Amino acid sequence: MKRRDLIQKIILGGATVIIVPSVISSCSKDEDDTGGGGGGGTAPKQLTIDLTSPTYSALNTAGGSVIVQNIIVANTGNDVFVALSSVCTHDGCAVGYNLAANNFPCPCHQSVFAANGSVVTGPAATSLKSYAINKSGNTLTINL
Repeated sequence: MKRRDLIQKIILGGATVIIVPSVISSCSKDEDDTGGGGGGGTAPKQLTIDLTSPTYSALNTAGGSVIVQNIIVANTGNDVFVALSSVCTHDGCAVGYNLAANNFPCPCHQSVFAANGSVVTGPAATSLKSYAINKSGNTLTINL
């Protein structure tokens, strides 16, 4: 065996030892996804929005919306709030909120989603994920 061939095989073998375990572990489930073998499980994750914060002041007006952690939160009027994924299922653009039509249009390819996330007009074929949202005083809590 030539010296060059030996060095190539050592480098290839070393790279395999380093790369393969990391690829395999990246395909495994996250530790947070435990279903609760002992009856405990994990508490649902939540996002809290303080309506008195200037960051979220748009939500104090009907038709106002903000995007937080890829979730669009909109004030649909009459103290009702909606939380949906802000990422259009067609091409990944950020949707907005239209108070007059009470829907979530995508500016990129004109897909339109209803307030419950369902597709009203394509090209998107899949609904936006909808999140449960509760209001208590000046705090919105979104269950993730």
